[in-house]
Amino acid sequence: PVRVVRGESVRELERAWAEARALWPGAPRGLPVAAGWLSYDLGRPFVGLPLRAADATVAPFAPLEFHFYDAVWVRPVGGTATIFAIDDAAARRLSGRLAAPVPPAAAAAGPLASDHDPAGYLDGARRVLEYLAAGDVYQVNLARRLSAPFGGSAVELAAALRARAPAPLAAFLVS
Repeated sequence: PVRVVRGESVRELERAWAEARALWPGAPRGLPVAAGWLSYDLGRPFVGLPLRAADATVAPFAPLEFHFYDAVWVRPVGGTATIFAIDDAAARRLSGRLAAPVPPAAAAAGPLASDHDPAGYLDGARRVLEYLAAGDVYQVNLARRLSAPFGGSAVELAAALRARAPAPLAAFLVS
């Protein structure tokens, strides 16, 4: 990435998007020049709740993080791949990286283990079912984090995961 916005400032993210759009005049509508996430916690102020105190054991990631790029490779389903870039140098850099040999998928992770108490997760699932039955919610995304010991490079792990489970809209972000 040529820029990473990380933290809690939605205003900083909005400025970064405006600056990124200015670098891509004439780009096709919807061109993905950044990738990242917004946590559910960012919505708390909109419903009158304060932001939660940072706790890396519960939420190890920043409430928002976006990686902005100067070149992207896009291939529509069933279409031809195209490199879009802000200039020729950025296009050449990305083209060179894509032409490099793919590392062997030799990465291996140990057994998965939940980072949370299984009983607590099941209790959460029961509460979700109660909320659904009461009509208090119509959708809940209850998730748990799984971890595994791993030795190797992140690129090797991403290649191994893609070989085993090729998600068509997956991305591997390097920061």
